[in-house]
Amino acid sequence: MKFSYFILFLLLLAQVRLAQADDSIVFQPKFEWADSTTTHQGTGSFVRAPNGSVVALTSAHFINFFGPKLVQASWLDIKTKQPIATFTCSWGIPGREGCYAPMDLRSDYLMLVVEGEIPATSVLEIDDREIAEVDERVWFPNKNPQAPLGYERIDGKITEAQNGYSIVILDTKIDLTTRSGTPVVSAKTGKVIGILTGGGEKNCKTQLFLAPAHSIRKAIIDAQNHPLLQEVIGGDKVRLPDTRSS
Repeated sequence: MKFSYFILFLLLLAQVRLAQADDSIVFQPKFEWADSTTTHQGTGSFVRAPNGSVVALTSAHFINFFGPKLVQASWLDIKTKQPIATFTCSWGIPGREGCYAPMDLRSDYLMLVVEGEIPATSVLEIDDREIAEVDERVWFPNKNPQAPLGYERIDGKITEAQNGYSIVILDTKIDLTTRSGTPVVSAKTGKVIGILTGGGEKNCKTQLFLAPAHSIRKAIIDAQNHPLLQEVIGGDKVRLPDTRSS
């Protein structure tokens, strides 16, 4: 009888752990390069493409396109450091770092092909609006391995929304180290309105510069192929993506 209760306890514990993992929406990217080096950079997420496929998403500006070839990437659980998914192919042509003068961040994305199942609660939807609304409330899932879900919710609002970028001011000040690529979610729609490309302090609060969701959505739709990462990242072989509106 005691043994049966022990088995039941283990099964319940496993279910709790699965539920916690399913609620994760931000992950730690791990990159493995052809020269045997490994880097942990930025923040990753999963988003749903218009055709229903799941795409892994982060920023492109911290990727070294001039160095060794990228062999594979993985998204790690923030709390356990265990891999959730591993990728060897790019979803279309990788983006590149945006421009800040004048500001245009539409190309700052890296999208990866997901093979296998990802829990539905870990996949975010992309906002299909061309431009989000000024003063719209949003929230930022700030990575934190001590938090129950691996992140803490930081609220804020959109202060500027243009075709090439959005600017968000958070309600408080946070450290943005390794946060590039973090999705910012609309409190109105529950969908991603952009991903973090840069930021800083303004009036004792944190200001975020975002690559807008519409450019990411367009890149997902327009992708013609899924090349191997080592064919498009390394040796500066990647051409700049076309971010012009169709």
